[in-house]
Amino acid sequence: MQKEFRIDPQQLDTYVSRETKKRMKKVAIIMALVVLAFLMFFLFAGGIEVLTLIGPVFLLIMPLIFGILFLTQPMHIKEQAKVTMFIISENEVVRLMNINDMNALAKFGARRAQSRYGEKFNRFVNKVDFDTIDFKEDEVVVRSRNYNIFNESGEVVIPKEIKGYDEAVSLLREHYS
Repeated sequence: MQKEFRIDPQQLDTYVSRETKKRMKKVAIIMALVVLAFLMFFLFAGGIEVLTLIGPVFLLIMPLIFGILFLTQPMHIKEQAKVTMFIISENEVVRLMNINDMNALAKFGARRAQSRYGEKFNRFVNKVDFDTIDFKEDEVVVRSRNYNIFNESGEVVIPKEIKGYDEAVSLLREHYS
């Protein structure tokens, strides 16, 4: 038996808000580490003089980049959510994303992420490779043994905002717990 689920259009804004916060938290941590690494480099390489010249410019550019990302991420997340489908069967858990149905800007970004960074929008977890399932408050995370932390392949995250979330959880408990 195979069952398909999509994100409920009435709960799309809730999903976008939660995903934006989650992604921006990761971006903030990475940016803080980059700023710290560059400041340490400038301090040790050129001394305090170089740090006083480049430090303020660097500290002004990073929040600007963060602000641009914070403003553009919700649009990309919303477009991705509209074209995402989750399939749960007794043999696999799948997240499919039809990139061709996105608007031009989101489609360009998605294709660039695929080709340049190896982003995998269609994700599969077969029952044979199944490793863990984590029932969280806002989502269910299904991971395989082949999970890759860098591009998140081998992981399917099913948000609570899908239509029929309770049915999806019961299917996952039945077939994967």
